[in-house]
Amino acid sequence: MKTIETSIEVNTQHQALLQLPDDINPGKHQARIIVDEDQKETMIDFPVISLGGWPKGFTMSRDQLYDDGR
Repeated sequence: MKTIETSIEVNTQHQALLQLPDDINPGKHQARIIVDEDQKETMIDFPVISLGGWPKGFTMSRDQLYDDGR
């Protein structure tokens, strides 16, 4: 059993086209469809904070990130 979560658009004839992953074999399958009509599509506008560039010589090496005595 696989769980596939996707968005669909229903046309005026109440039909929807669904593209399945390649690992689903052709043939008959049991499927469940849940329509959540209360779900609203929202866009979240995250603020952008510029902190400038990396400090000169900063390589993100373990020695620069951690002080664990290695």
